[in-house]
Order: sequence, then structure tokens, then C-alpha cells
Amino acid sequence: MSKKKTFTIIQDTREKKPWTFEATGSVEDVRVTKLDTGDYSIEGMEEIFMLERKASVDELFVNLGVQWARFEREMERAKPYKYKYLVIEATLPQLYKGSKYSKMSGKFIMGRLLYIQHKYGVVPLIVGKSPYTTMLIVQLMKSAVSAENADS
Repeated sequence: MSKKKTFTIIQDTREKKPWTFEATGSVEDVRVTKLDTGDYSIEGMEEIFMLERKASVDELFVNLGVQWARFEREMERAKPYKYKYLVIEATLPQLYKGSKYSKMSGKFIMGRLLYIQHKYGVVPLIVGKSPYTTMLIVQLMKSAVSAENADS
């Protein structure tokens, strides 16, 4: 990878309500294309950077509940990635309160999140709904690009 300070965000075609990224000195562009794993990546780093987004507590509970087998297969695909994140747009109180669509407890779901981190190395980030979320995503990506530039 060349020593670039800017990067292009790759957004999966299946992302229903995509994040909007502010024009910054780091982000060149956002390109929509199919990703095999995750919802977002960085152009040129699609095989090592993966970010999976859960836009609500309800979506998280469905994925870690009735869709667990499918979701765990995705986490298995993410295992070899160097940078991997699960961004959850909910707060800790919302997570522990649970979902109206699930009988599982928030405590059980938190246990699954920790299991995912320990088994697959996917870092769960519980960020809530905030305009700062996309700023955090850009910082995560910028940091990964910088780390890769330092290694090359």
C-alpha cells in the first residue's frame, strides 16, 4: 500500500440507510460496492479492514438471536482480518434493557458480544446514535491506514 494520507471508504451495496461522511482531509470519496464481509471497509484494505454496523438494539438482538448461525459465519469470515469492528448504534442502558422483538436478555446479548470479541477478535463499539459516530469511524479508518503505512 502506498503511503497515502487520504483514503476512500467502501460501503456495501446492501447498506439500507448508509452513514453520511463529512468531507474531511482524510476521506477522498465513498464508493458503493459489494463487500463479502462487513458493511464498510477502506479501498485497498478490503481484505484486512472490516466494519460491521448494527443500526439499532433491535437489529443487534435479531442478529445475535434468531440469525445467530448466519451472523457467526460472518464473524468467522472476519477472523483473519487485521482490523475488525462491530459498531452498535445503541447505548449500554438500551442494550441491557433488551428488544421488544426478543425474549433474550441484554445480559445474554452482552455475553454474545464478548464471546465474539474473544473468539473472533471483532471489537464491539457501543456508540449510541450520535452525529459523532461517523467521526469515530473516520478516525478508526485513518488510524488503520496510518498503521499500514508505518508497516510498509
